[in-house]
Formats: sequence, C-alpha cells, structure tokens
Amino acid sequence: MTRIKISAGILLSFVVLSVFTSLWVNRRCDELLSLTERVEEAYINGDTAAAELSAELESRWKEFRRGAAILLNNEKLTDPERLISRIVYLVGQHSPELQTVLEELRHLIRQLQHGEKPVLTSIL
Repeated sequence: MTRIKISAGILLSFVVLSVFTSLWVNRRCDELLSLTERVEEAYINGDTAAAELSAELESRWKEFRRGAAILLNNEKLTDPERLISRIVYLVGQHSPELQTVLEELRHLIRQLQHGEKPVLTSIL
C-alpha cells in the first residue's frame, strides 16, 4: 500500500509540474507576442519607440529563456533567440526585412506555446 501512495504522489507531482509549466509558458508567450505586435506597429508608424520596444523584447526574452531553458527543450529556444537578436539591429537600420523577421518570430513563439499545451494527444 505504501508503494501505491508513493507512486501516486510522484505521478501527482509530475501532473502539477506539467500544468504549472504549461501555464507559465503560455502566459509568457502571450506577453512576447503582444510585445512583438507593439514593435511592429511602432516601426510601421515610424515611431522612435520601436527601438526601445525591441530592446524590451530582447530583455523579456532573456528573462523567459532563463526559466524556459530548465523546463523546455533547448532546441525550441534557439531559433526565436536568433531572430530576437536580429530585431534590435534591424530596427536601428530601418530595414524592410524587419516585418518578415517579426512574422517568423511570432510563428515560432506560437509553435512553442502550442507545443506546451497539455493535450491528451500529446501525451499518448
């Protein structure tokens, strides 16, 4: 009977950790997506705040990556990080490539967010 209780406790702790990770990743990805939209809007409007917003995006990504590197596969974090590091430079250069990079970043963040949703099909 003791083994059953210990096994149930371990299983419950895995479920709780999974739910916490999913909620945390989804909330942070929503924040990053929102900030990405704000960077694009500021860039399109010719606002000088685009540079500040892109720097904020980069700092928020670094904060997210610190925690996500423990919980998620590192390969999922490499491409978004590469794109975010380019965004600050592209905003400073007023490059037309920025919108393409932002769209690709949004796609990768949505993929990351979708991959962490606890769905029965992803368990089986």
